[in-house]
Amino acid sequence: MPHPARGAVRVTGTPFHVDGGAVGPAGPAPYRIGEHTRAVLEGLLAYPPARVEALRAAGAIATP
Repeated sequence: MPHPARGAVRVTGTPFHVDGGAVGPAGPAPYRIGEHTRAVLEGLLAYPPARVEALRAAGAIATP
């Protein structure tokens, strides 16, 4: 699978087949570290953007 930061990567396939058909990857390659951190903090936890940026600047979180 193509990965946004690591080129081509190997991923684990689905251990079963439905109706005998081969099952390919259901989505993109595994996530990048911190890929959804901003969305979770701002969307789910309602942190203001300035607080998220302060956490990133302090090295407490990683965002790509």
